[in-house]
Amino acid sequence: MGKKSIMNFRYLRENYREILREYGRTLGERFPEAAVLNLLILIYQGGMLWAYKVEEFEEDWLIWTARLSVLLLVAVAAELWRERRPEWSPGRYRWKIACLLAVWLIVYEAGRNFFQGFEEAMFYLATPLVWSCLIFYLLLPQAKERQSQQLRSCVSALVSAGGIGMLLSLLVGICLAAVQVLLVEVPTEVDIFLLGVVPFACAVSIALCLLPRAEVATEPAEPILNRIVMGLVLPCYVFLLVILYLYIGKIIWQQSMPVGEMNWYASLALLGYGFFYFFWNDMPKNWFDRFMKWGLVWFLPILLVQLYGVWIRYAAYGLTTLRYLSMLCTGFGVLFLAFRFLRQGIRQLFLVAAVLVAVFSLSPLNVMRVPLHEQQARLIDLLVQEGLYAEGRITMSHPVSPERAQAVKSCVDYICSSGADEREDFCRQVKEIEWKQYLPKETVTKKSSGMELPPKEKEDRVSFFPSRKGIPLAGYQWAYPVNIKKAVVVIPLEEGERREVDLTDYAARLVAAQSDVPWQAGKFKNCREKRVILDEGYVLDDRSLLYFSELTVILGEDGQMKRINGRGYLLLK
Repeated sequence: MGKKSIMNFRYLRENYREILREYGRTLGERFPEAAVLNLLILIYQGGMLWAYKVEEFEEDWLIWTARLSVLLLVAVAAELWRERRPEWSPGRYRWKIACLLAVWLIVYEAGRNFFQGFEEAMFYLATPLVWSCLIFYLLLPQAKERQSQQLRSCVSALVSAGGIGMLLSLLVGICLAAVQVLLVEVPTEVDIFLLGVVPFACAVSIALCLLPRAEVATEPAEPILNRIVMGLVLPCYVFLLVILYLYIGKIIWQQSMPVGEMNWYASLALLGYGFFYFFWNDMPKNWFDRFMKWGLVWFLPILLVQLYGVWIRYAAYGLTTLRYLSMLCTGFGVLFLAFRFLRQGIRQLFLVAAVLVAVFSLSPLNVMRVPLHEQQARLIDLLVQEGLYAEGRITMSHPVSPERAQAVKSCVDYICSSGADEREDFCRQVKEIEWKQYLPKETVTKKSSGMELPPKEKEDRVSFFPSRKGIPLAGYQWAYPVNIKKAVVVIPLEEGERREVDLTDYAARLVAAQSDVPWQAGKFKNCREKRVILDEGYVLDDRSLLYFSELTVILGEDGQMKRINGRGYLLLK
C-alpha cells in the first residue's frame, strides 16, 4: 500500500475514505463531548449569521461564543484527565465528564456575573488561557526525558490543523471570489461563515484527532530540523547573548544606565532560552546539556541589569501594565531557569503558568488594577505635596509646580488612557478636570489631553468669554471650580456626591442670540468662529449661579450643536 505519509499522495488518494473513517472514529471515541461542542459552535455561528446582519451582532453573541469555546477546552481537559485513569471504563466516566461540564458552566456564569469592570474583561481572557495551560500539562508524560518530544508533537498537531484550516479557507475564498465576480453577489455573512467559521471548526476537529496520547511514545524530530536548530538558531541566540554582555560592559565602562533600551532584547533572550528548554531539552549532546544547565548562572547579570532598568522607570513614572507584565514574565523566566538548573521537567511549569494566569488576572493583584491603584496613590501624593488634594477631593486652586508637572502629567495620562472604571470617584475626578490649564506648556504634548487637534469634519465654534479676569463674588461666599464636558456641568457636592446640570438649552439660547454676529476665520482650515463677551452667569436657583470663564459651543455643518465644552465656577451664597 505504500508508506503512510501525508506527502504520499497515492496513499491518500487510494485510502482517503479509510483515513476519514479512522479520524472520525478517533474523534468520536476520544473526544465525543468536545466534538459535539465544536458542532454546536458551528451551528450557533451559522444560525446567527443566517438570522442577523454582522452589524446587528450584540454582546450576547460574544458571550455565547466564549462560553461554548471554554466548554470545549474543559471537555478536552476532562478527557485527557480520564486517559490517565485507565480504570475508568467507558460506561462510567462519561457521566462524570458531563457533570464536570455542568459544574463549570455554573462556575463560569457565576464568575461572569461576579466580576465587573477590568476583572470582567480579564475573566473572558484568562479562562481559556488557564484551561489551555492545563491541557498542555495533561498532554505531557511524567517522564522528563519524553516531555520535550511530546510537546513538539502537540505543537506540530496544532500547526498542522491550523495550516489545513487556512488552506481550506484560501481555496474556498478563491471559489467565492469567482462566484462574486462572474455569477452573483455573495452576502458578507456567507463569506464569514464559509471562510472563517467552517475552516475553524474543521481545524479544531483535525487538531483533536492529531493530539498525541501521553502514554504513547511519539516519533523523534526530523534530523534536518535538529540541524537547523543547532546549526542556525542556536548560534544566532549565542550571538544575541554576546551582544547583551558587551552592552553590560558598555554600561560599566561609561558608568551610565540608558533606560528602556535593553529590556526587550533581554526578554527576547529569556524567551529564546525557554524555546530551547521546552522544545529541545532532550537533545543528546553533552555540551548542549551543560549550556542549558548553567543558564541560570550566566543569565544573572542580564536579569539584574534588566530589572534595574525597569526599576528606574518605575521610580520615575510609576507602575504600568506593561512594566507589571514585564516583571511577572521575568519572574516566570527565572523560575524555568531554576527548573532547568535543578534538572526538572517542563510539565509542572504549565501548571504553575495556569495558577499565575488565574492569580494575576482574576484576583485583586491583576495586571490592570494594581498599576491603576499605584498610579492613583502616586498622583494623590503629588497633589498633596502641591496642596491640591484634601479630604478625598481634588481642588485645583492653582497650577502645578514645574518640578512636579511631568510626574503629574504621567499619572494623569495613564489613568485617562487605561480605561479606568469611572465608578471609582478618584478616576472620575481626574477625567473631569481640564489638566492643560494647570500644567506648564512644555509638559503638554499632542498625546496628552491638553493639545487640541484639527477636527476630522468641518466645524463652527461660538466661544464665550468674560470681559475681565477674576471672579465676581459680590453677594456670594464660596466659589468652586467646575468643568463642562459633553454639554454637562459636573458639580462636586459633599461626601463624594455630585450634581449634573445639562447646558444644552441654555447654550442654544446663547447661540441663537448671537445670530447677527459675523463669522471669523477659525484656528483650523475651513472652520469658522465667533468670539462673544459673556459676563452674565447661569442662575441655577436663588442660592447658586454658574459663572463661565470659558464656554465653547461647537456646531456641525448643518448648524446643529455637536459639543459644549468649557470651565467656570459654581458660586454659592
